[in-house]
Amino acid sequence: MPLGGLVAVKVNWATVYYIHAIACGFLTILWALYYRDKASTHPFVPDIELRRITYGKEPVEGNLRPPFRKIFRSPVIWAIWLAVIGNFLVANFLISYSPLYFSYVLKFPTITGAFLTMIPLGAQLVIKLVTGLASDRLYCLSELSRLRLFSSLSLLGSGLFFIVLALFSPTDNIADIILIMIPIILVAFTAGGYPKCAVMVSRQYTPFVMSIVQIVAGCSLFCGAFLVPALAPMTPQDTFHDWRNVFLSYAIVLTLTNTIFVIFARYS
Repeated sequence: MPLGGLVAVKVNWATVYYIHAIACGFLTILWALYYRDKASTHPFVPDIELRRITYGKEPVEGNLRPPFRKIFRSPVIWAIWLAVIGNFLVANFLISYSPLYFSYVLKFPTITGAFLTMIPLGAQLVIKLVTGLASDRLYCLSELSRLRLFSSLSLLGSGLFFIVLALFSPTDNIADIILIMIPIILVAFTAGGYPKCAVMVSRQYTPFVMSIVQIVAGCSLFCGAFLVPALAPMTPQDTFHDWRNVFLSYAIVLTLTNTIFVIFARYS
C-alpha cells in the first residue's frame, strides 16, 4: 500500500493498477508451475518431509466424494459461510477504501494515508498469530466457547466499534486514526472463529467447504466494492456524514453474521 501511494503521487493512479496486474499475473504463473495435487509428486518435497506429512494418515483410495446434500443442509456450514461475508466486507474496506477515508475525510496526504493503512495490517498479523495459539490453549473454556469467543471478538467487536465510529465525528487528532483502525484490527480474531469451525465440522471434506468459503469471500469483496460508492460520493469533497451510513451498514452486517454463527456454531 505505501508503494501504491508513492506510485500514485509520483506517477499516476493507472500505473498502480498496472503494477498490481503484473504482480498478480506473475504470481499466478508461479503457482501454476509449482502446484501439485499430491505432495509425493512435487519436485521440492524431499522424502523426509513427505514422511512427516503422511505420518499417521491412511492413504485415500479413489476419489472422496463430498456428501453435498448434507453439507448444503447443515446450518453450521451456512453459519460459517455467512460469517465469511462479514469478515471480508471489512477486509474490502481495509484494502480499497481506508486509504480514501484517510485522504478524503481525515485530509491526510495520499502517501501518509497509504502508510497509515500498514498499521492495522501489521497488527492483524500479530493478533492472528496469538489467536492461533490461544484458540488451542485456552483450556479454561470449552472448544465451542472458544469458537464463539473469537468470532464475537472479531465480528461483533468490529461491528460495535463501527457504531462508535459512526456516532463521533472526527476531531482532527490521533483519536480519529485509532478509532478507524480498531474495527479493522479486531477482525483478525476471526482466525479462531469460522475457519477453525469449518475444519472441525467438515473434517475430511474441508477442501470442498473451504472452496465455498473462497467463493463467498470473493463475492463479498466484489459486492463490497459497490457498497461503499453507493453510500458515499467517493470524492475529495467527502465529509464524515457521507461515510456514516457506510459504517452503520458494516455494523449491521457484522452483528447479524456473528449472531447467526454464535447460535449455530458446533465443533463436531
